[in-house]
Amino acid sequence: MSEKPITQRIKDRLAAYTAMLRDIDNQLERLDRMEMTMASPPGPDLTGMPRGSGTPSDRTGMMVERKMSLNELASRVGISNVNLSKIKNNKVTAIRFSTLAAICEALECEAGDILEFQKESAD
Repeated sequence: MSEKPITQRIKDRLAAYTAMLRDIDNQLERLDRMEMTMASPPGPDLTGMPRGSGTPSDRTGMMVERKMSLNELASRVGISNVNLSKIKNNKVTAIRFSTLAAICEALECEAGDILEFQKESAD
């Protein structure tokens, strides 16, 4: 009779450990999602893209040419629509190479096709 309480205590402990592992996995997934959507740290301006030309050399033109919406591109790249819009509108100071590589892969282009160097103004 003394075996049953010990067995039950072991089962209860295993269930508690399993629940803790599930919580840890959920927290890790949330952290991964947060990391993907967070803005890049400040750095040199690498995102100076031409605006409004409508040519396939800019990202908007490439999206139009490929009949891809901003939502679809954001989904393929794995970042939020807001962050992709900021990149597209030159409102960020840096971009992660992994994000740039994912954008290039989704648009089937090279980084040089969507980036343009702009000297910092001496203001």
